[in-house]
Amino acid sequence: MVTFADGPIQPISKPDFSVRWTATTTLVVNTWSNCTITFDNGLPSGTYALVGARFMSAGALFGRVVPRGGPVFRPGTVAVQDRNKDPRAFDRHGQMGVWLTFPNTVPPSVDIFSLSADTTEEGIFDLVKIA
Repeated sequence: MVTFADGPIQPISKPDFSVRWTATTTLVVNTWSNCTITFDNGLPSGTYALVGARFMSAGALFGRVVPRGGPVFRPGTVAVQDRNKDPRAFDRHGQMGVWLTFPNTVPPSVDIFSLSADTTEEGIFDLVKIA
């Protein structure tokens, strides 16, 4: 995995909150698989900035966010295979700046690159309400 940015990373200092999501897509081994996510709790009406994320499944190596109807880039990071392991701090809570924005009515989907044909995916989005 290689990480690119369109300029210097500008961390976000606004308070964020985390929402958990799940998906039940059968991942294709050794390729990116798109997953439609379901939030554990609905988001209140408004527009949100995604300022961090965690992706998890049994064989996941990488995860990225797929905006719907917005920019074509897909920001992402490394994934974890165990809910209790998240050693990175650089990709959560605004440390990498704003990844993308979306309205509550059009949440993004996610792509996961996995070493196995997992059927259960989950993750966390760190969000800041901007409007």
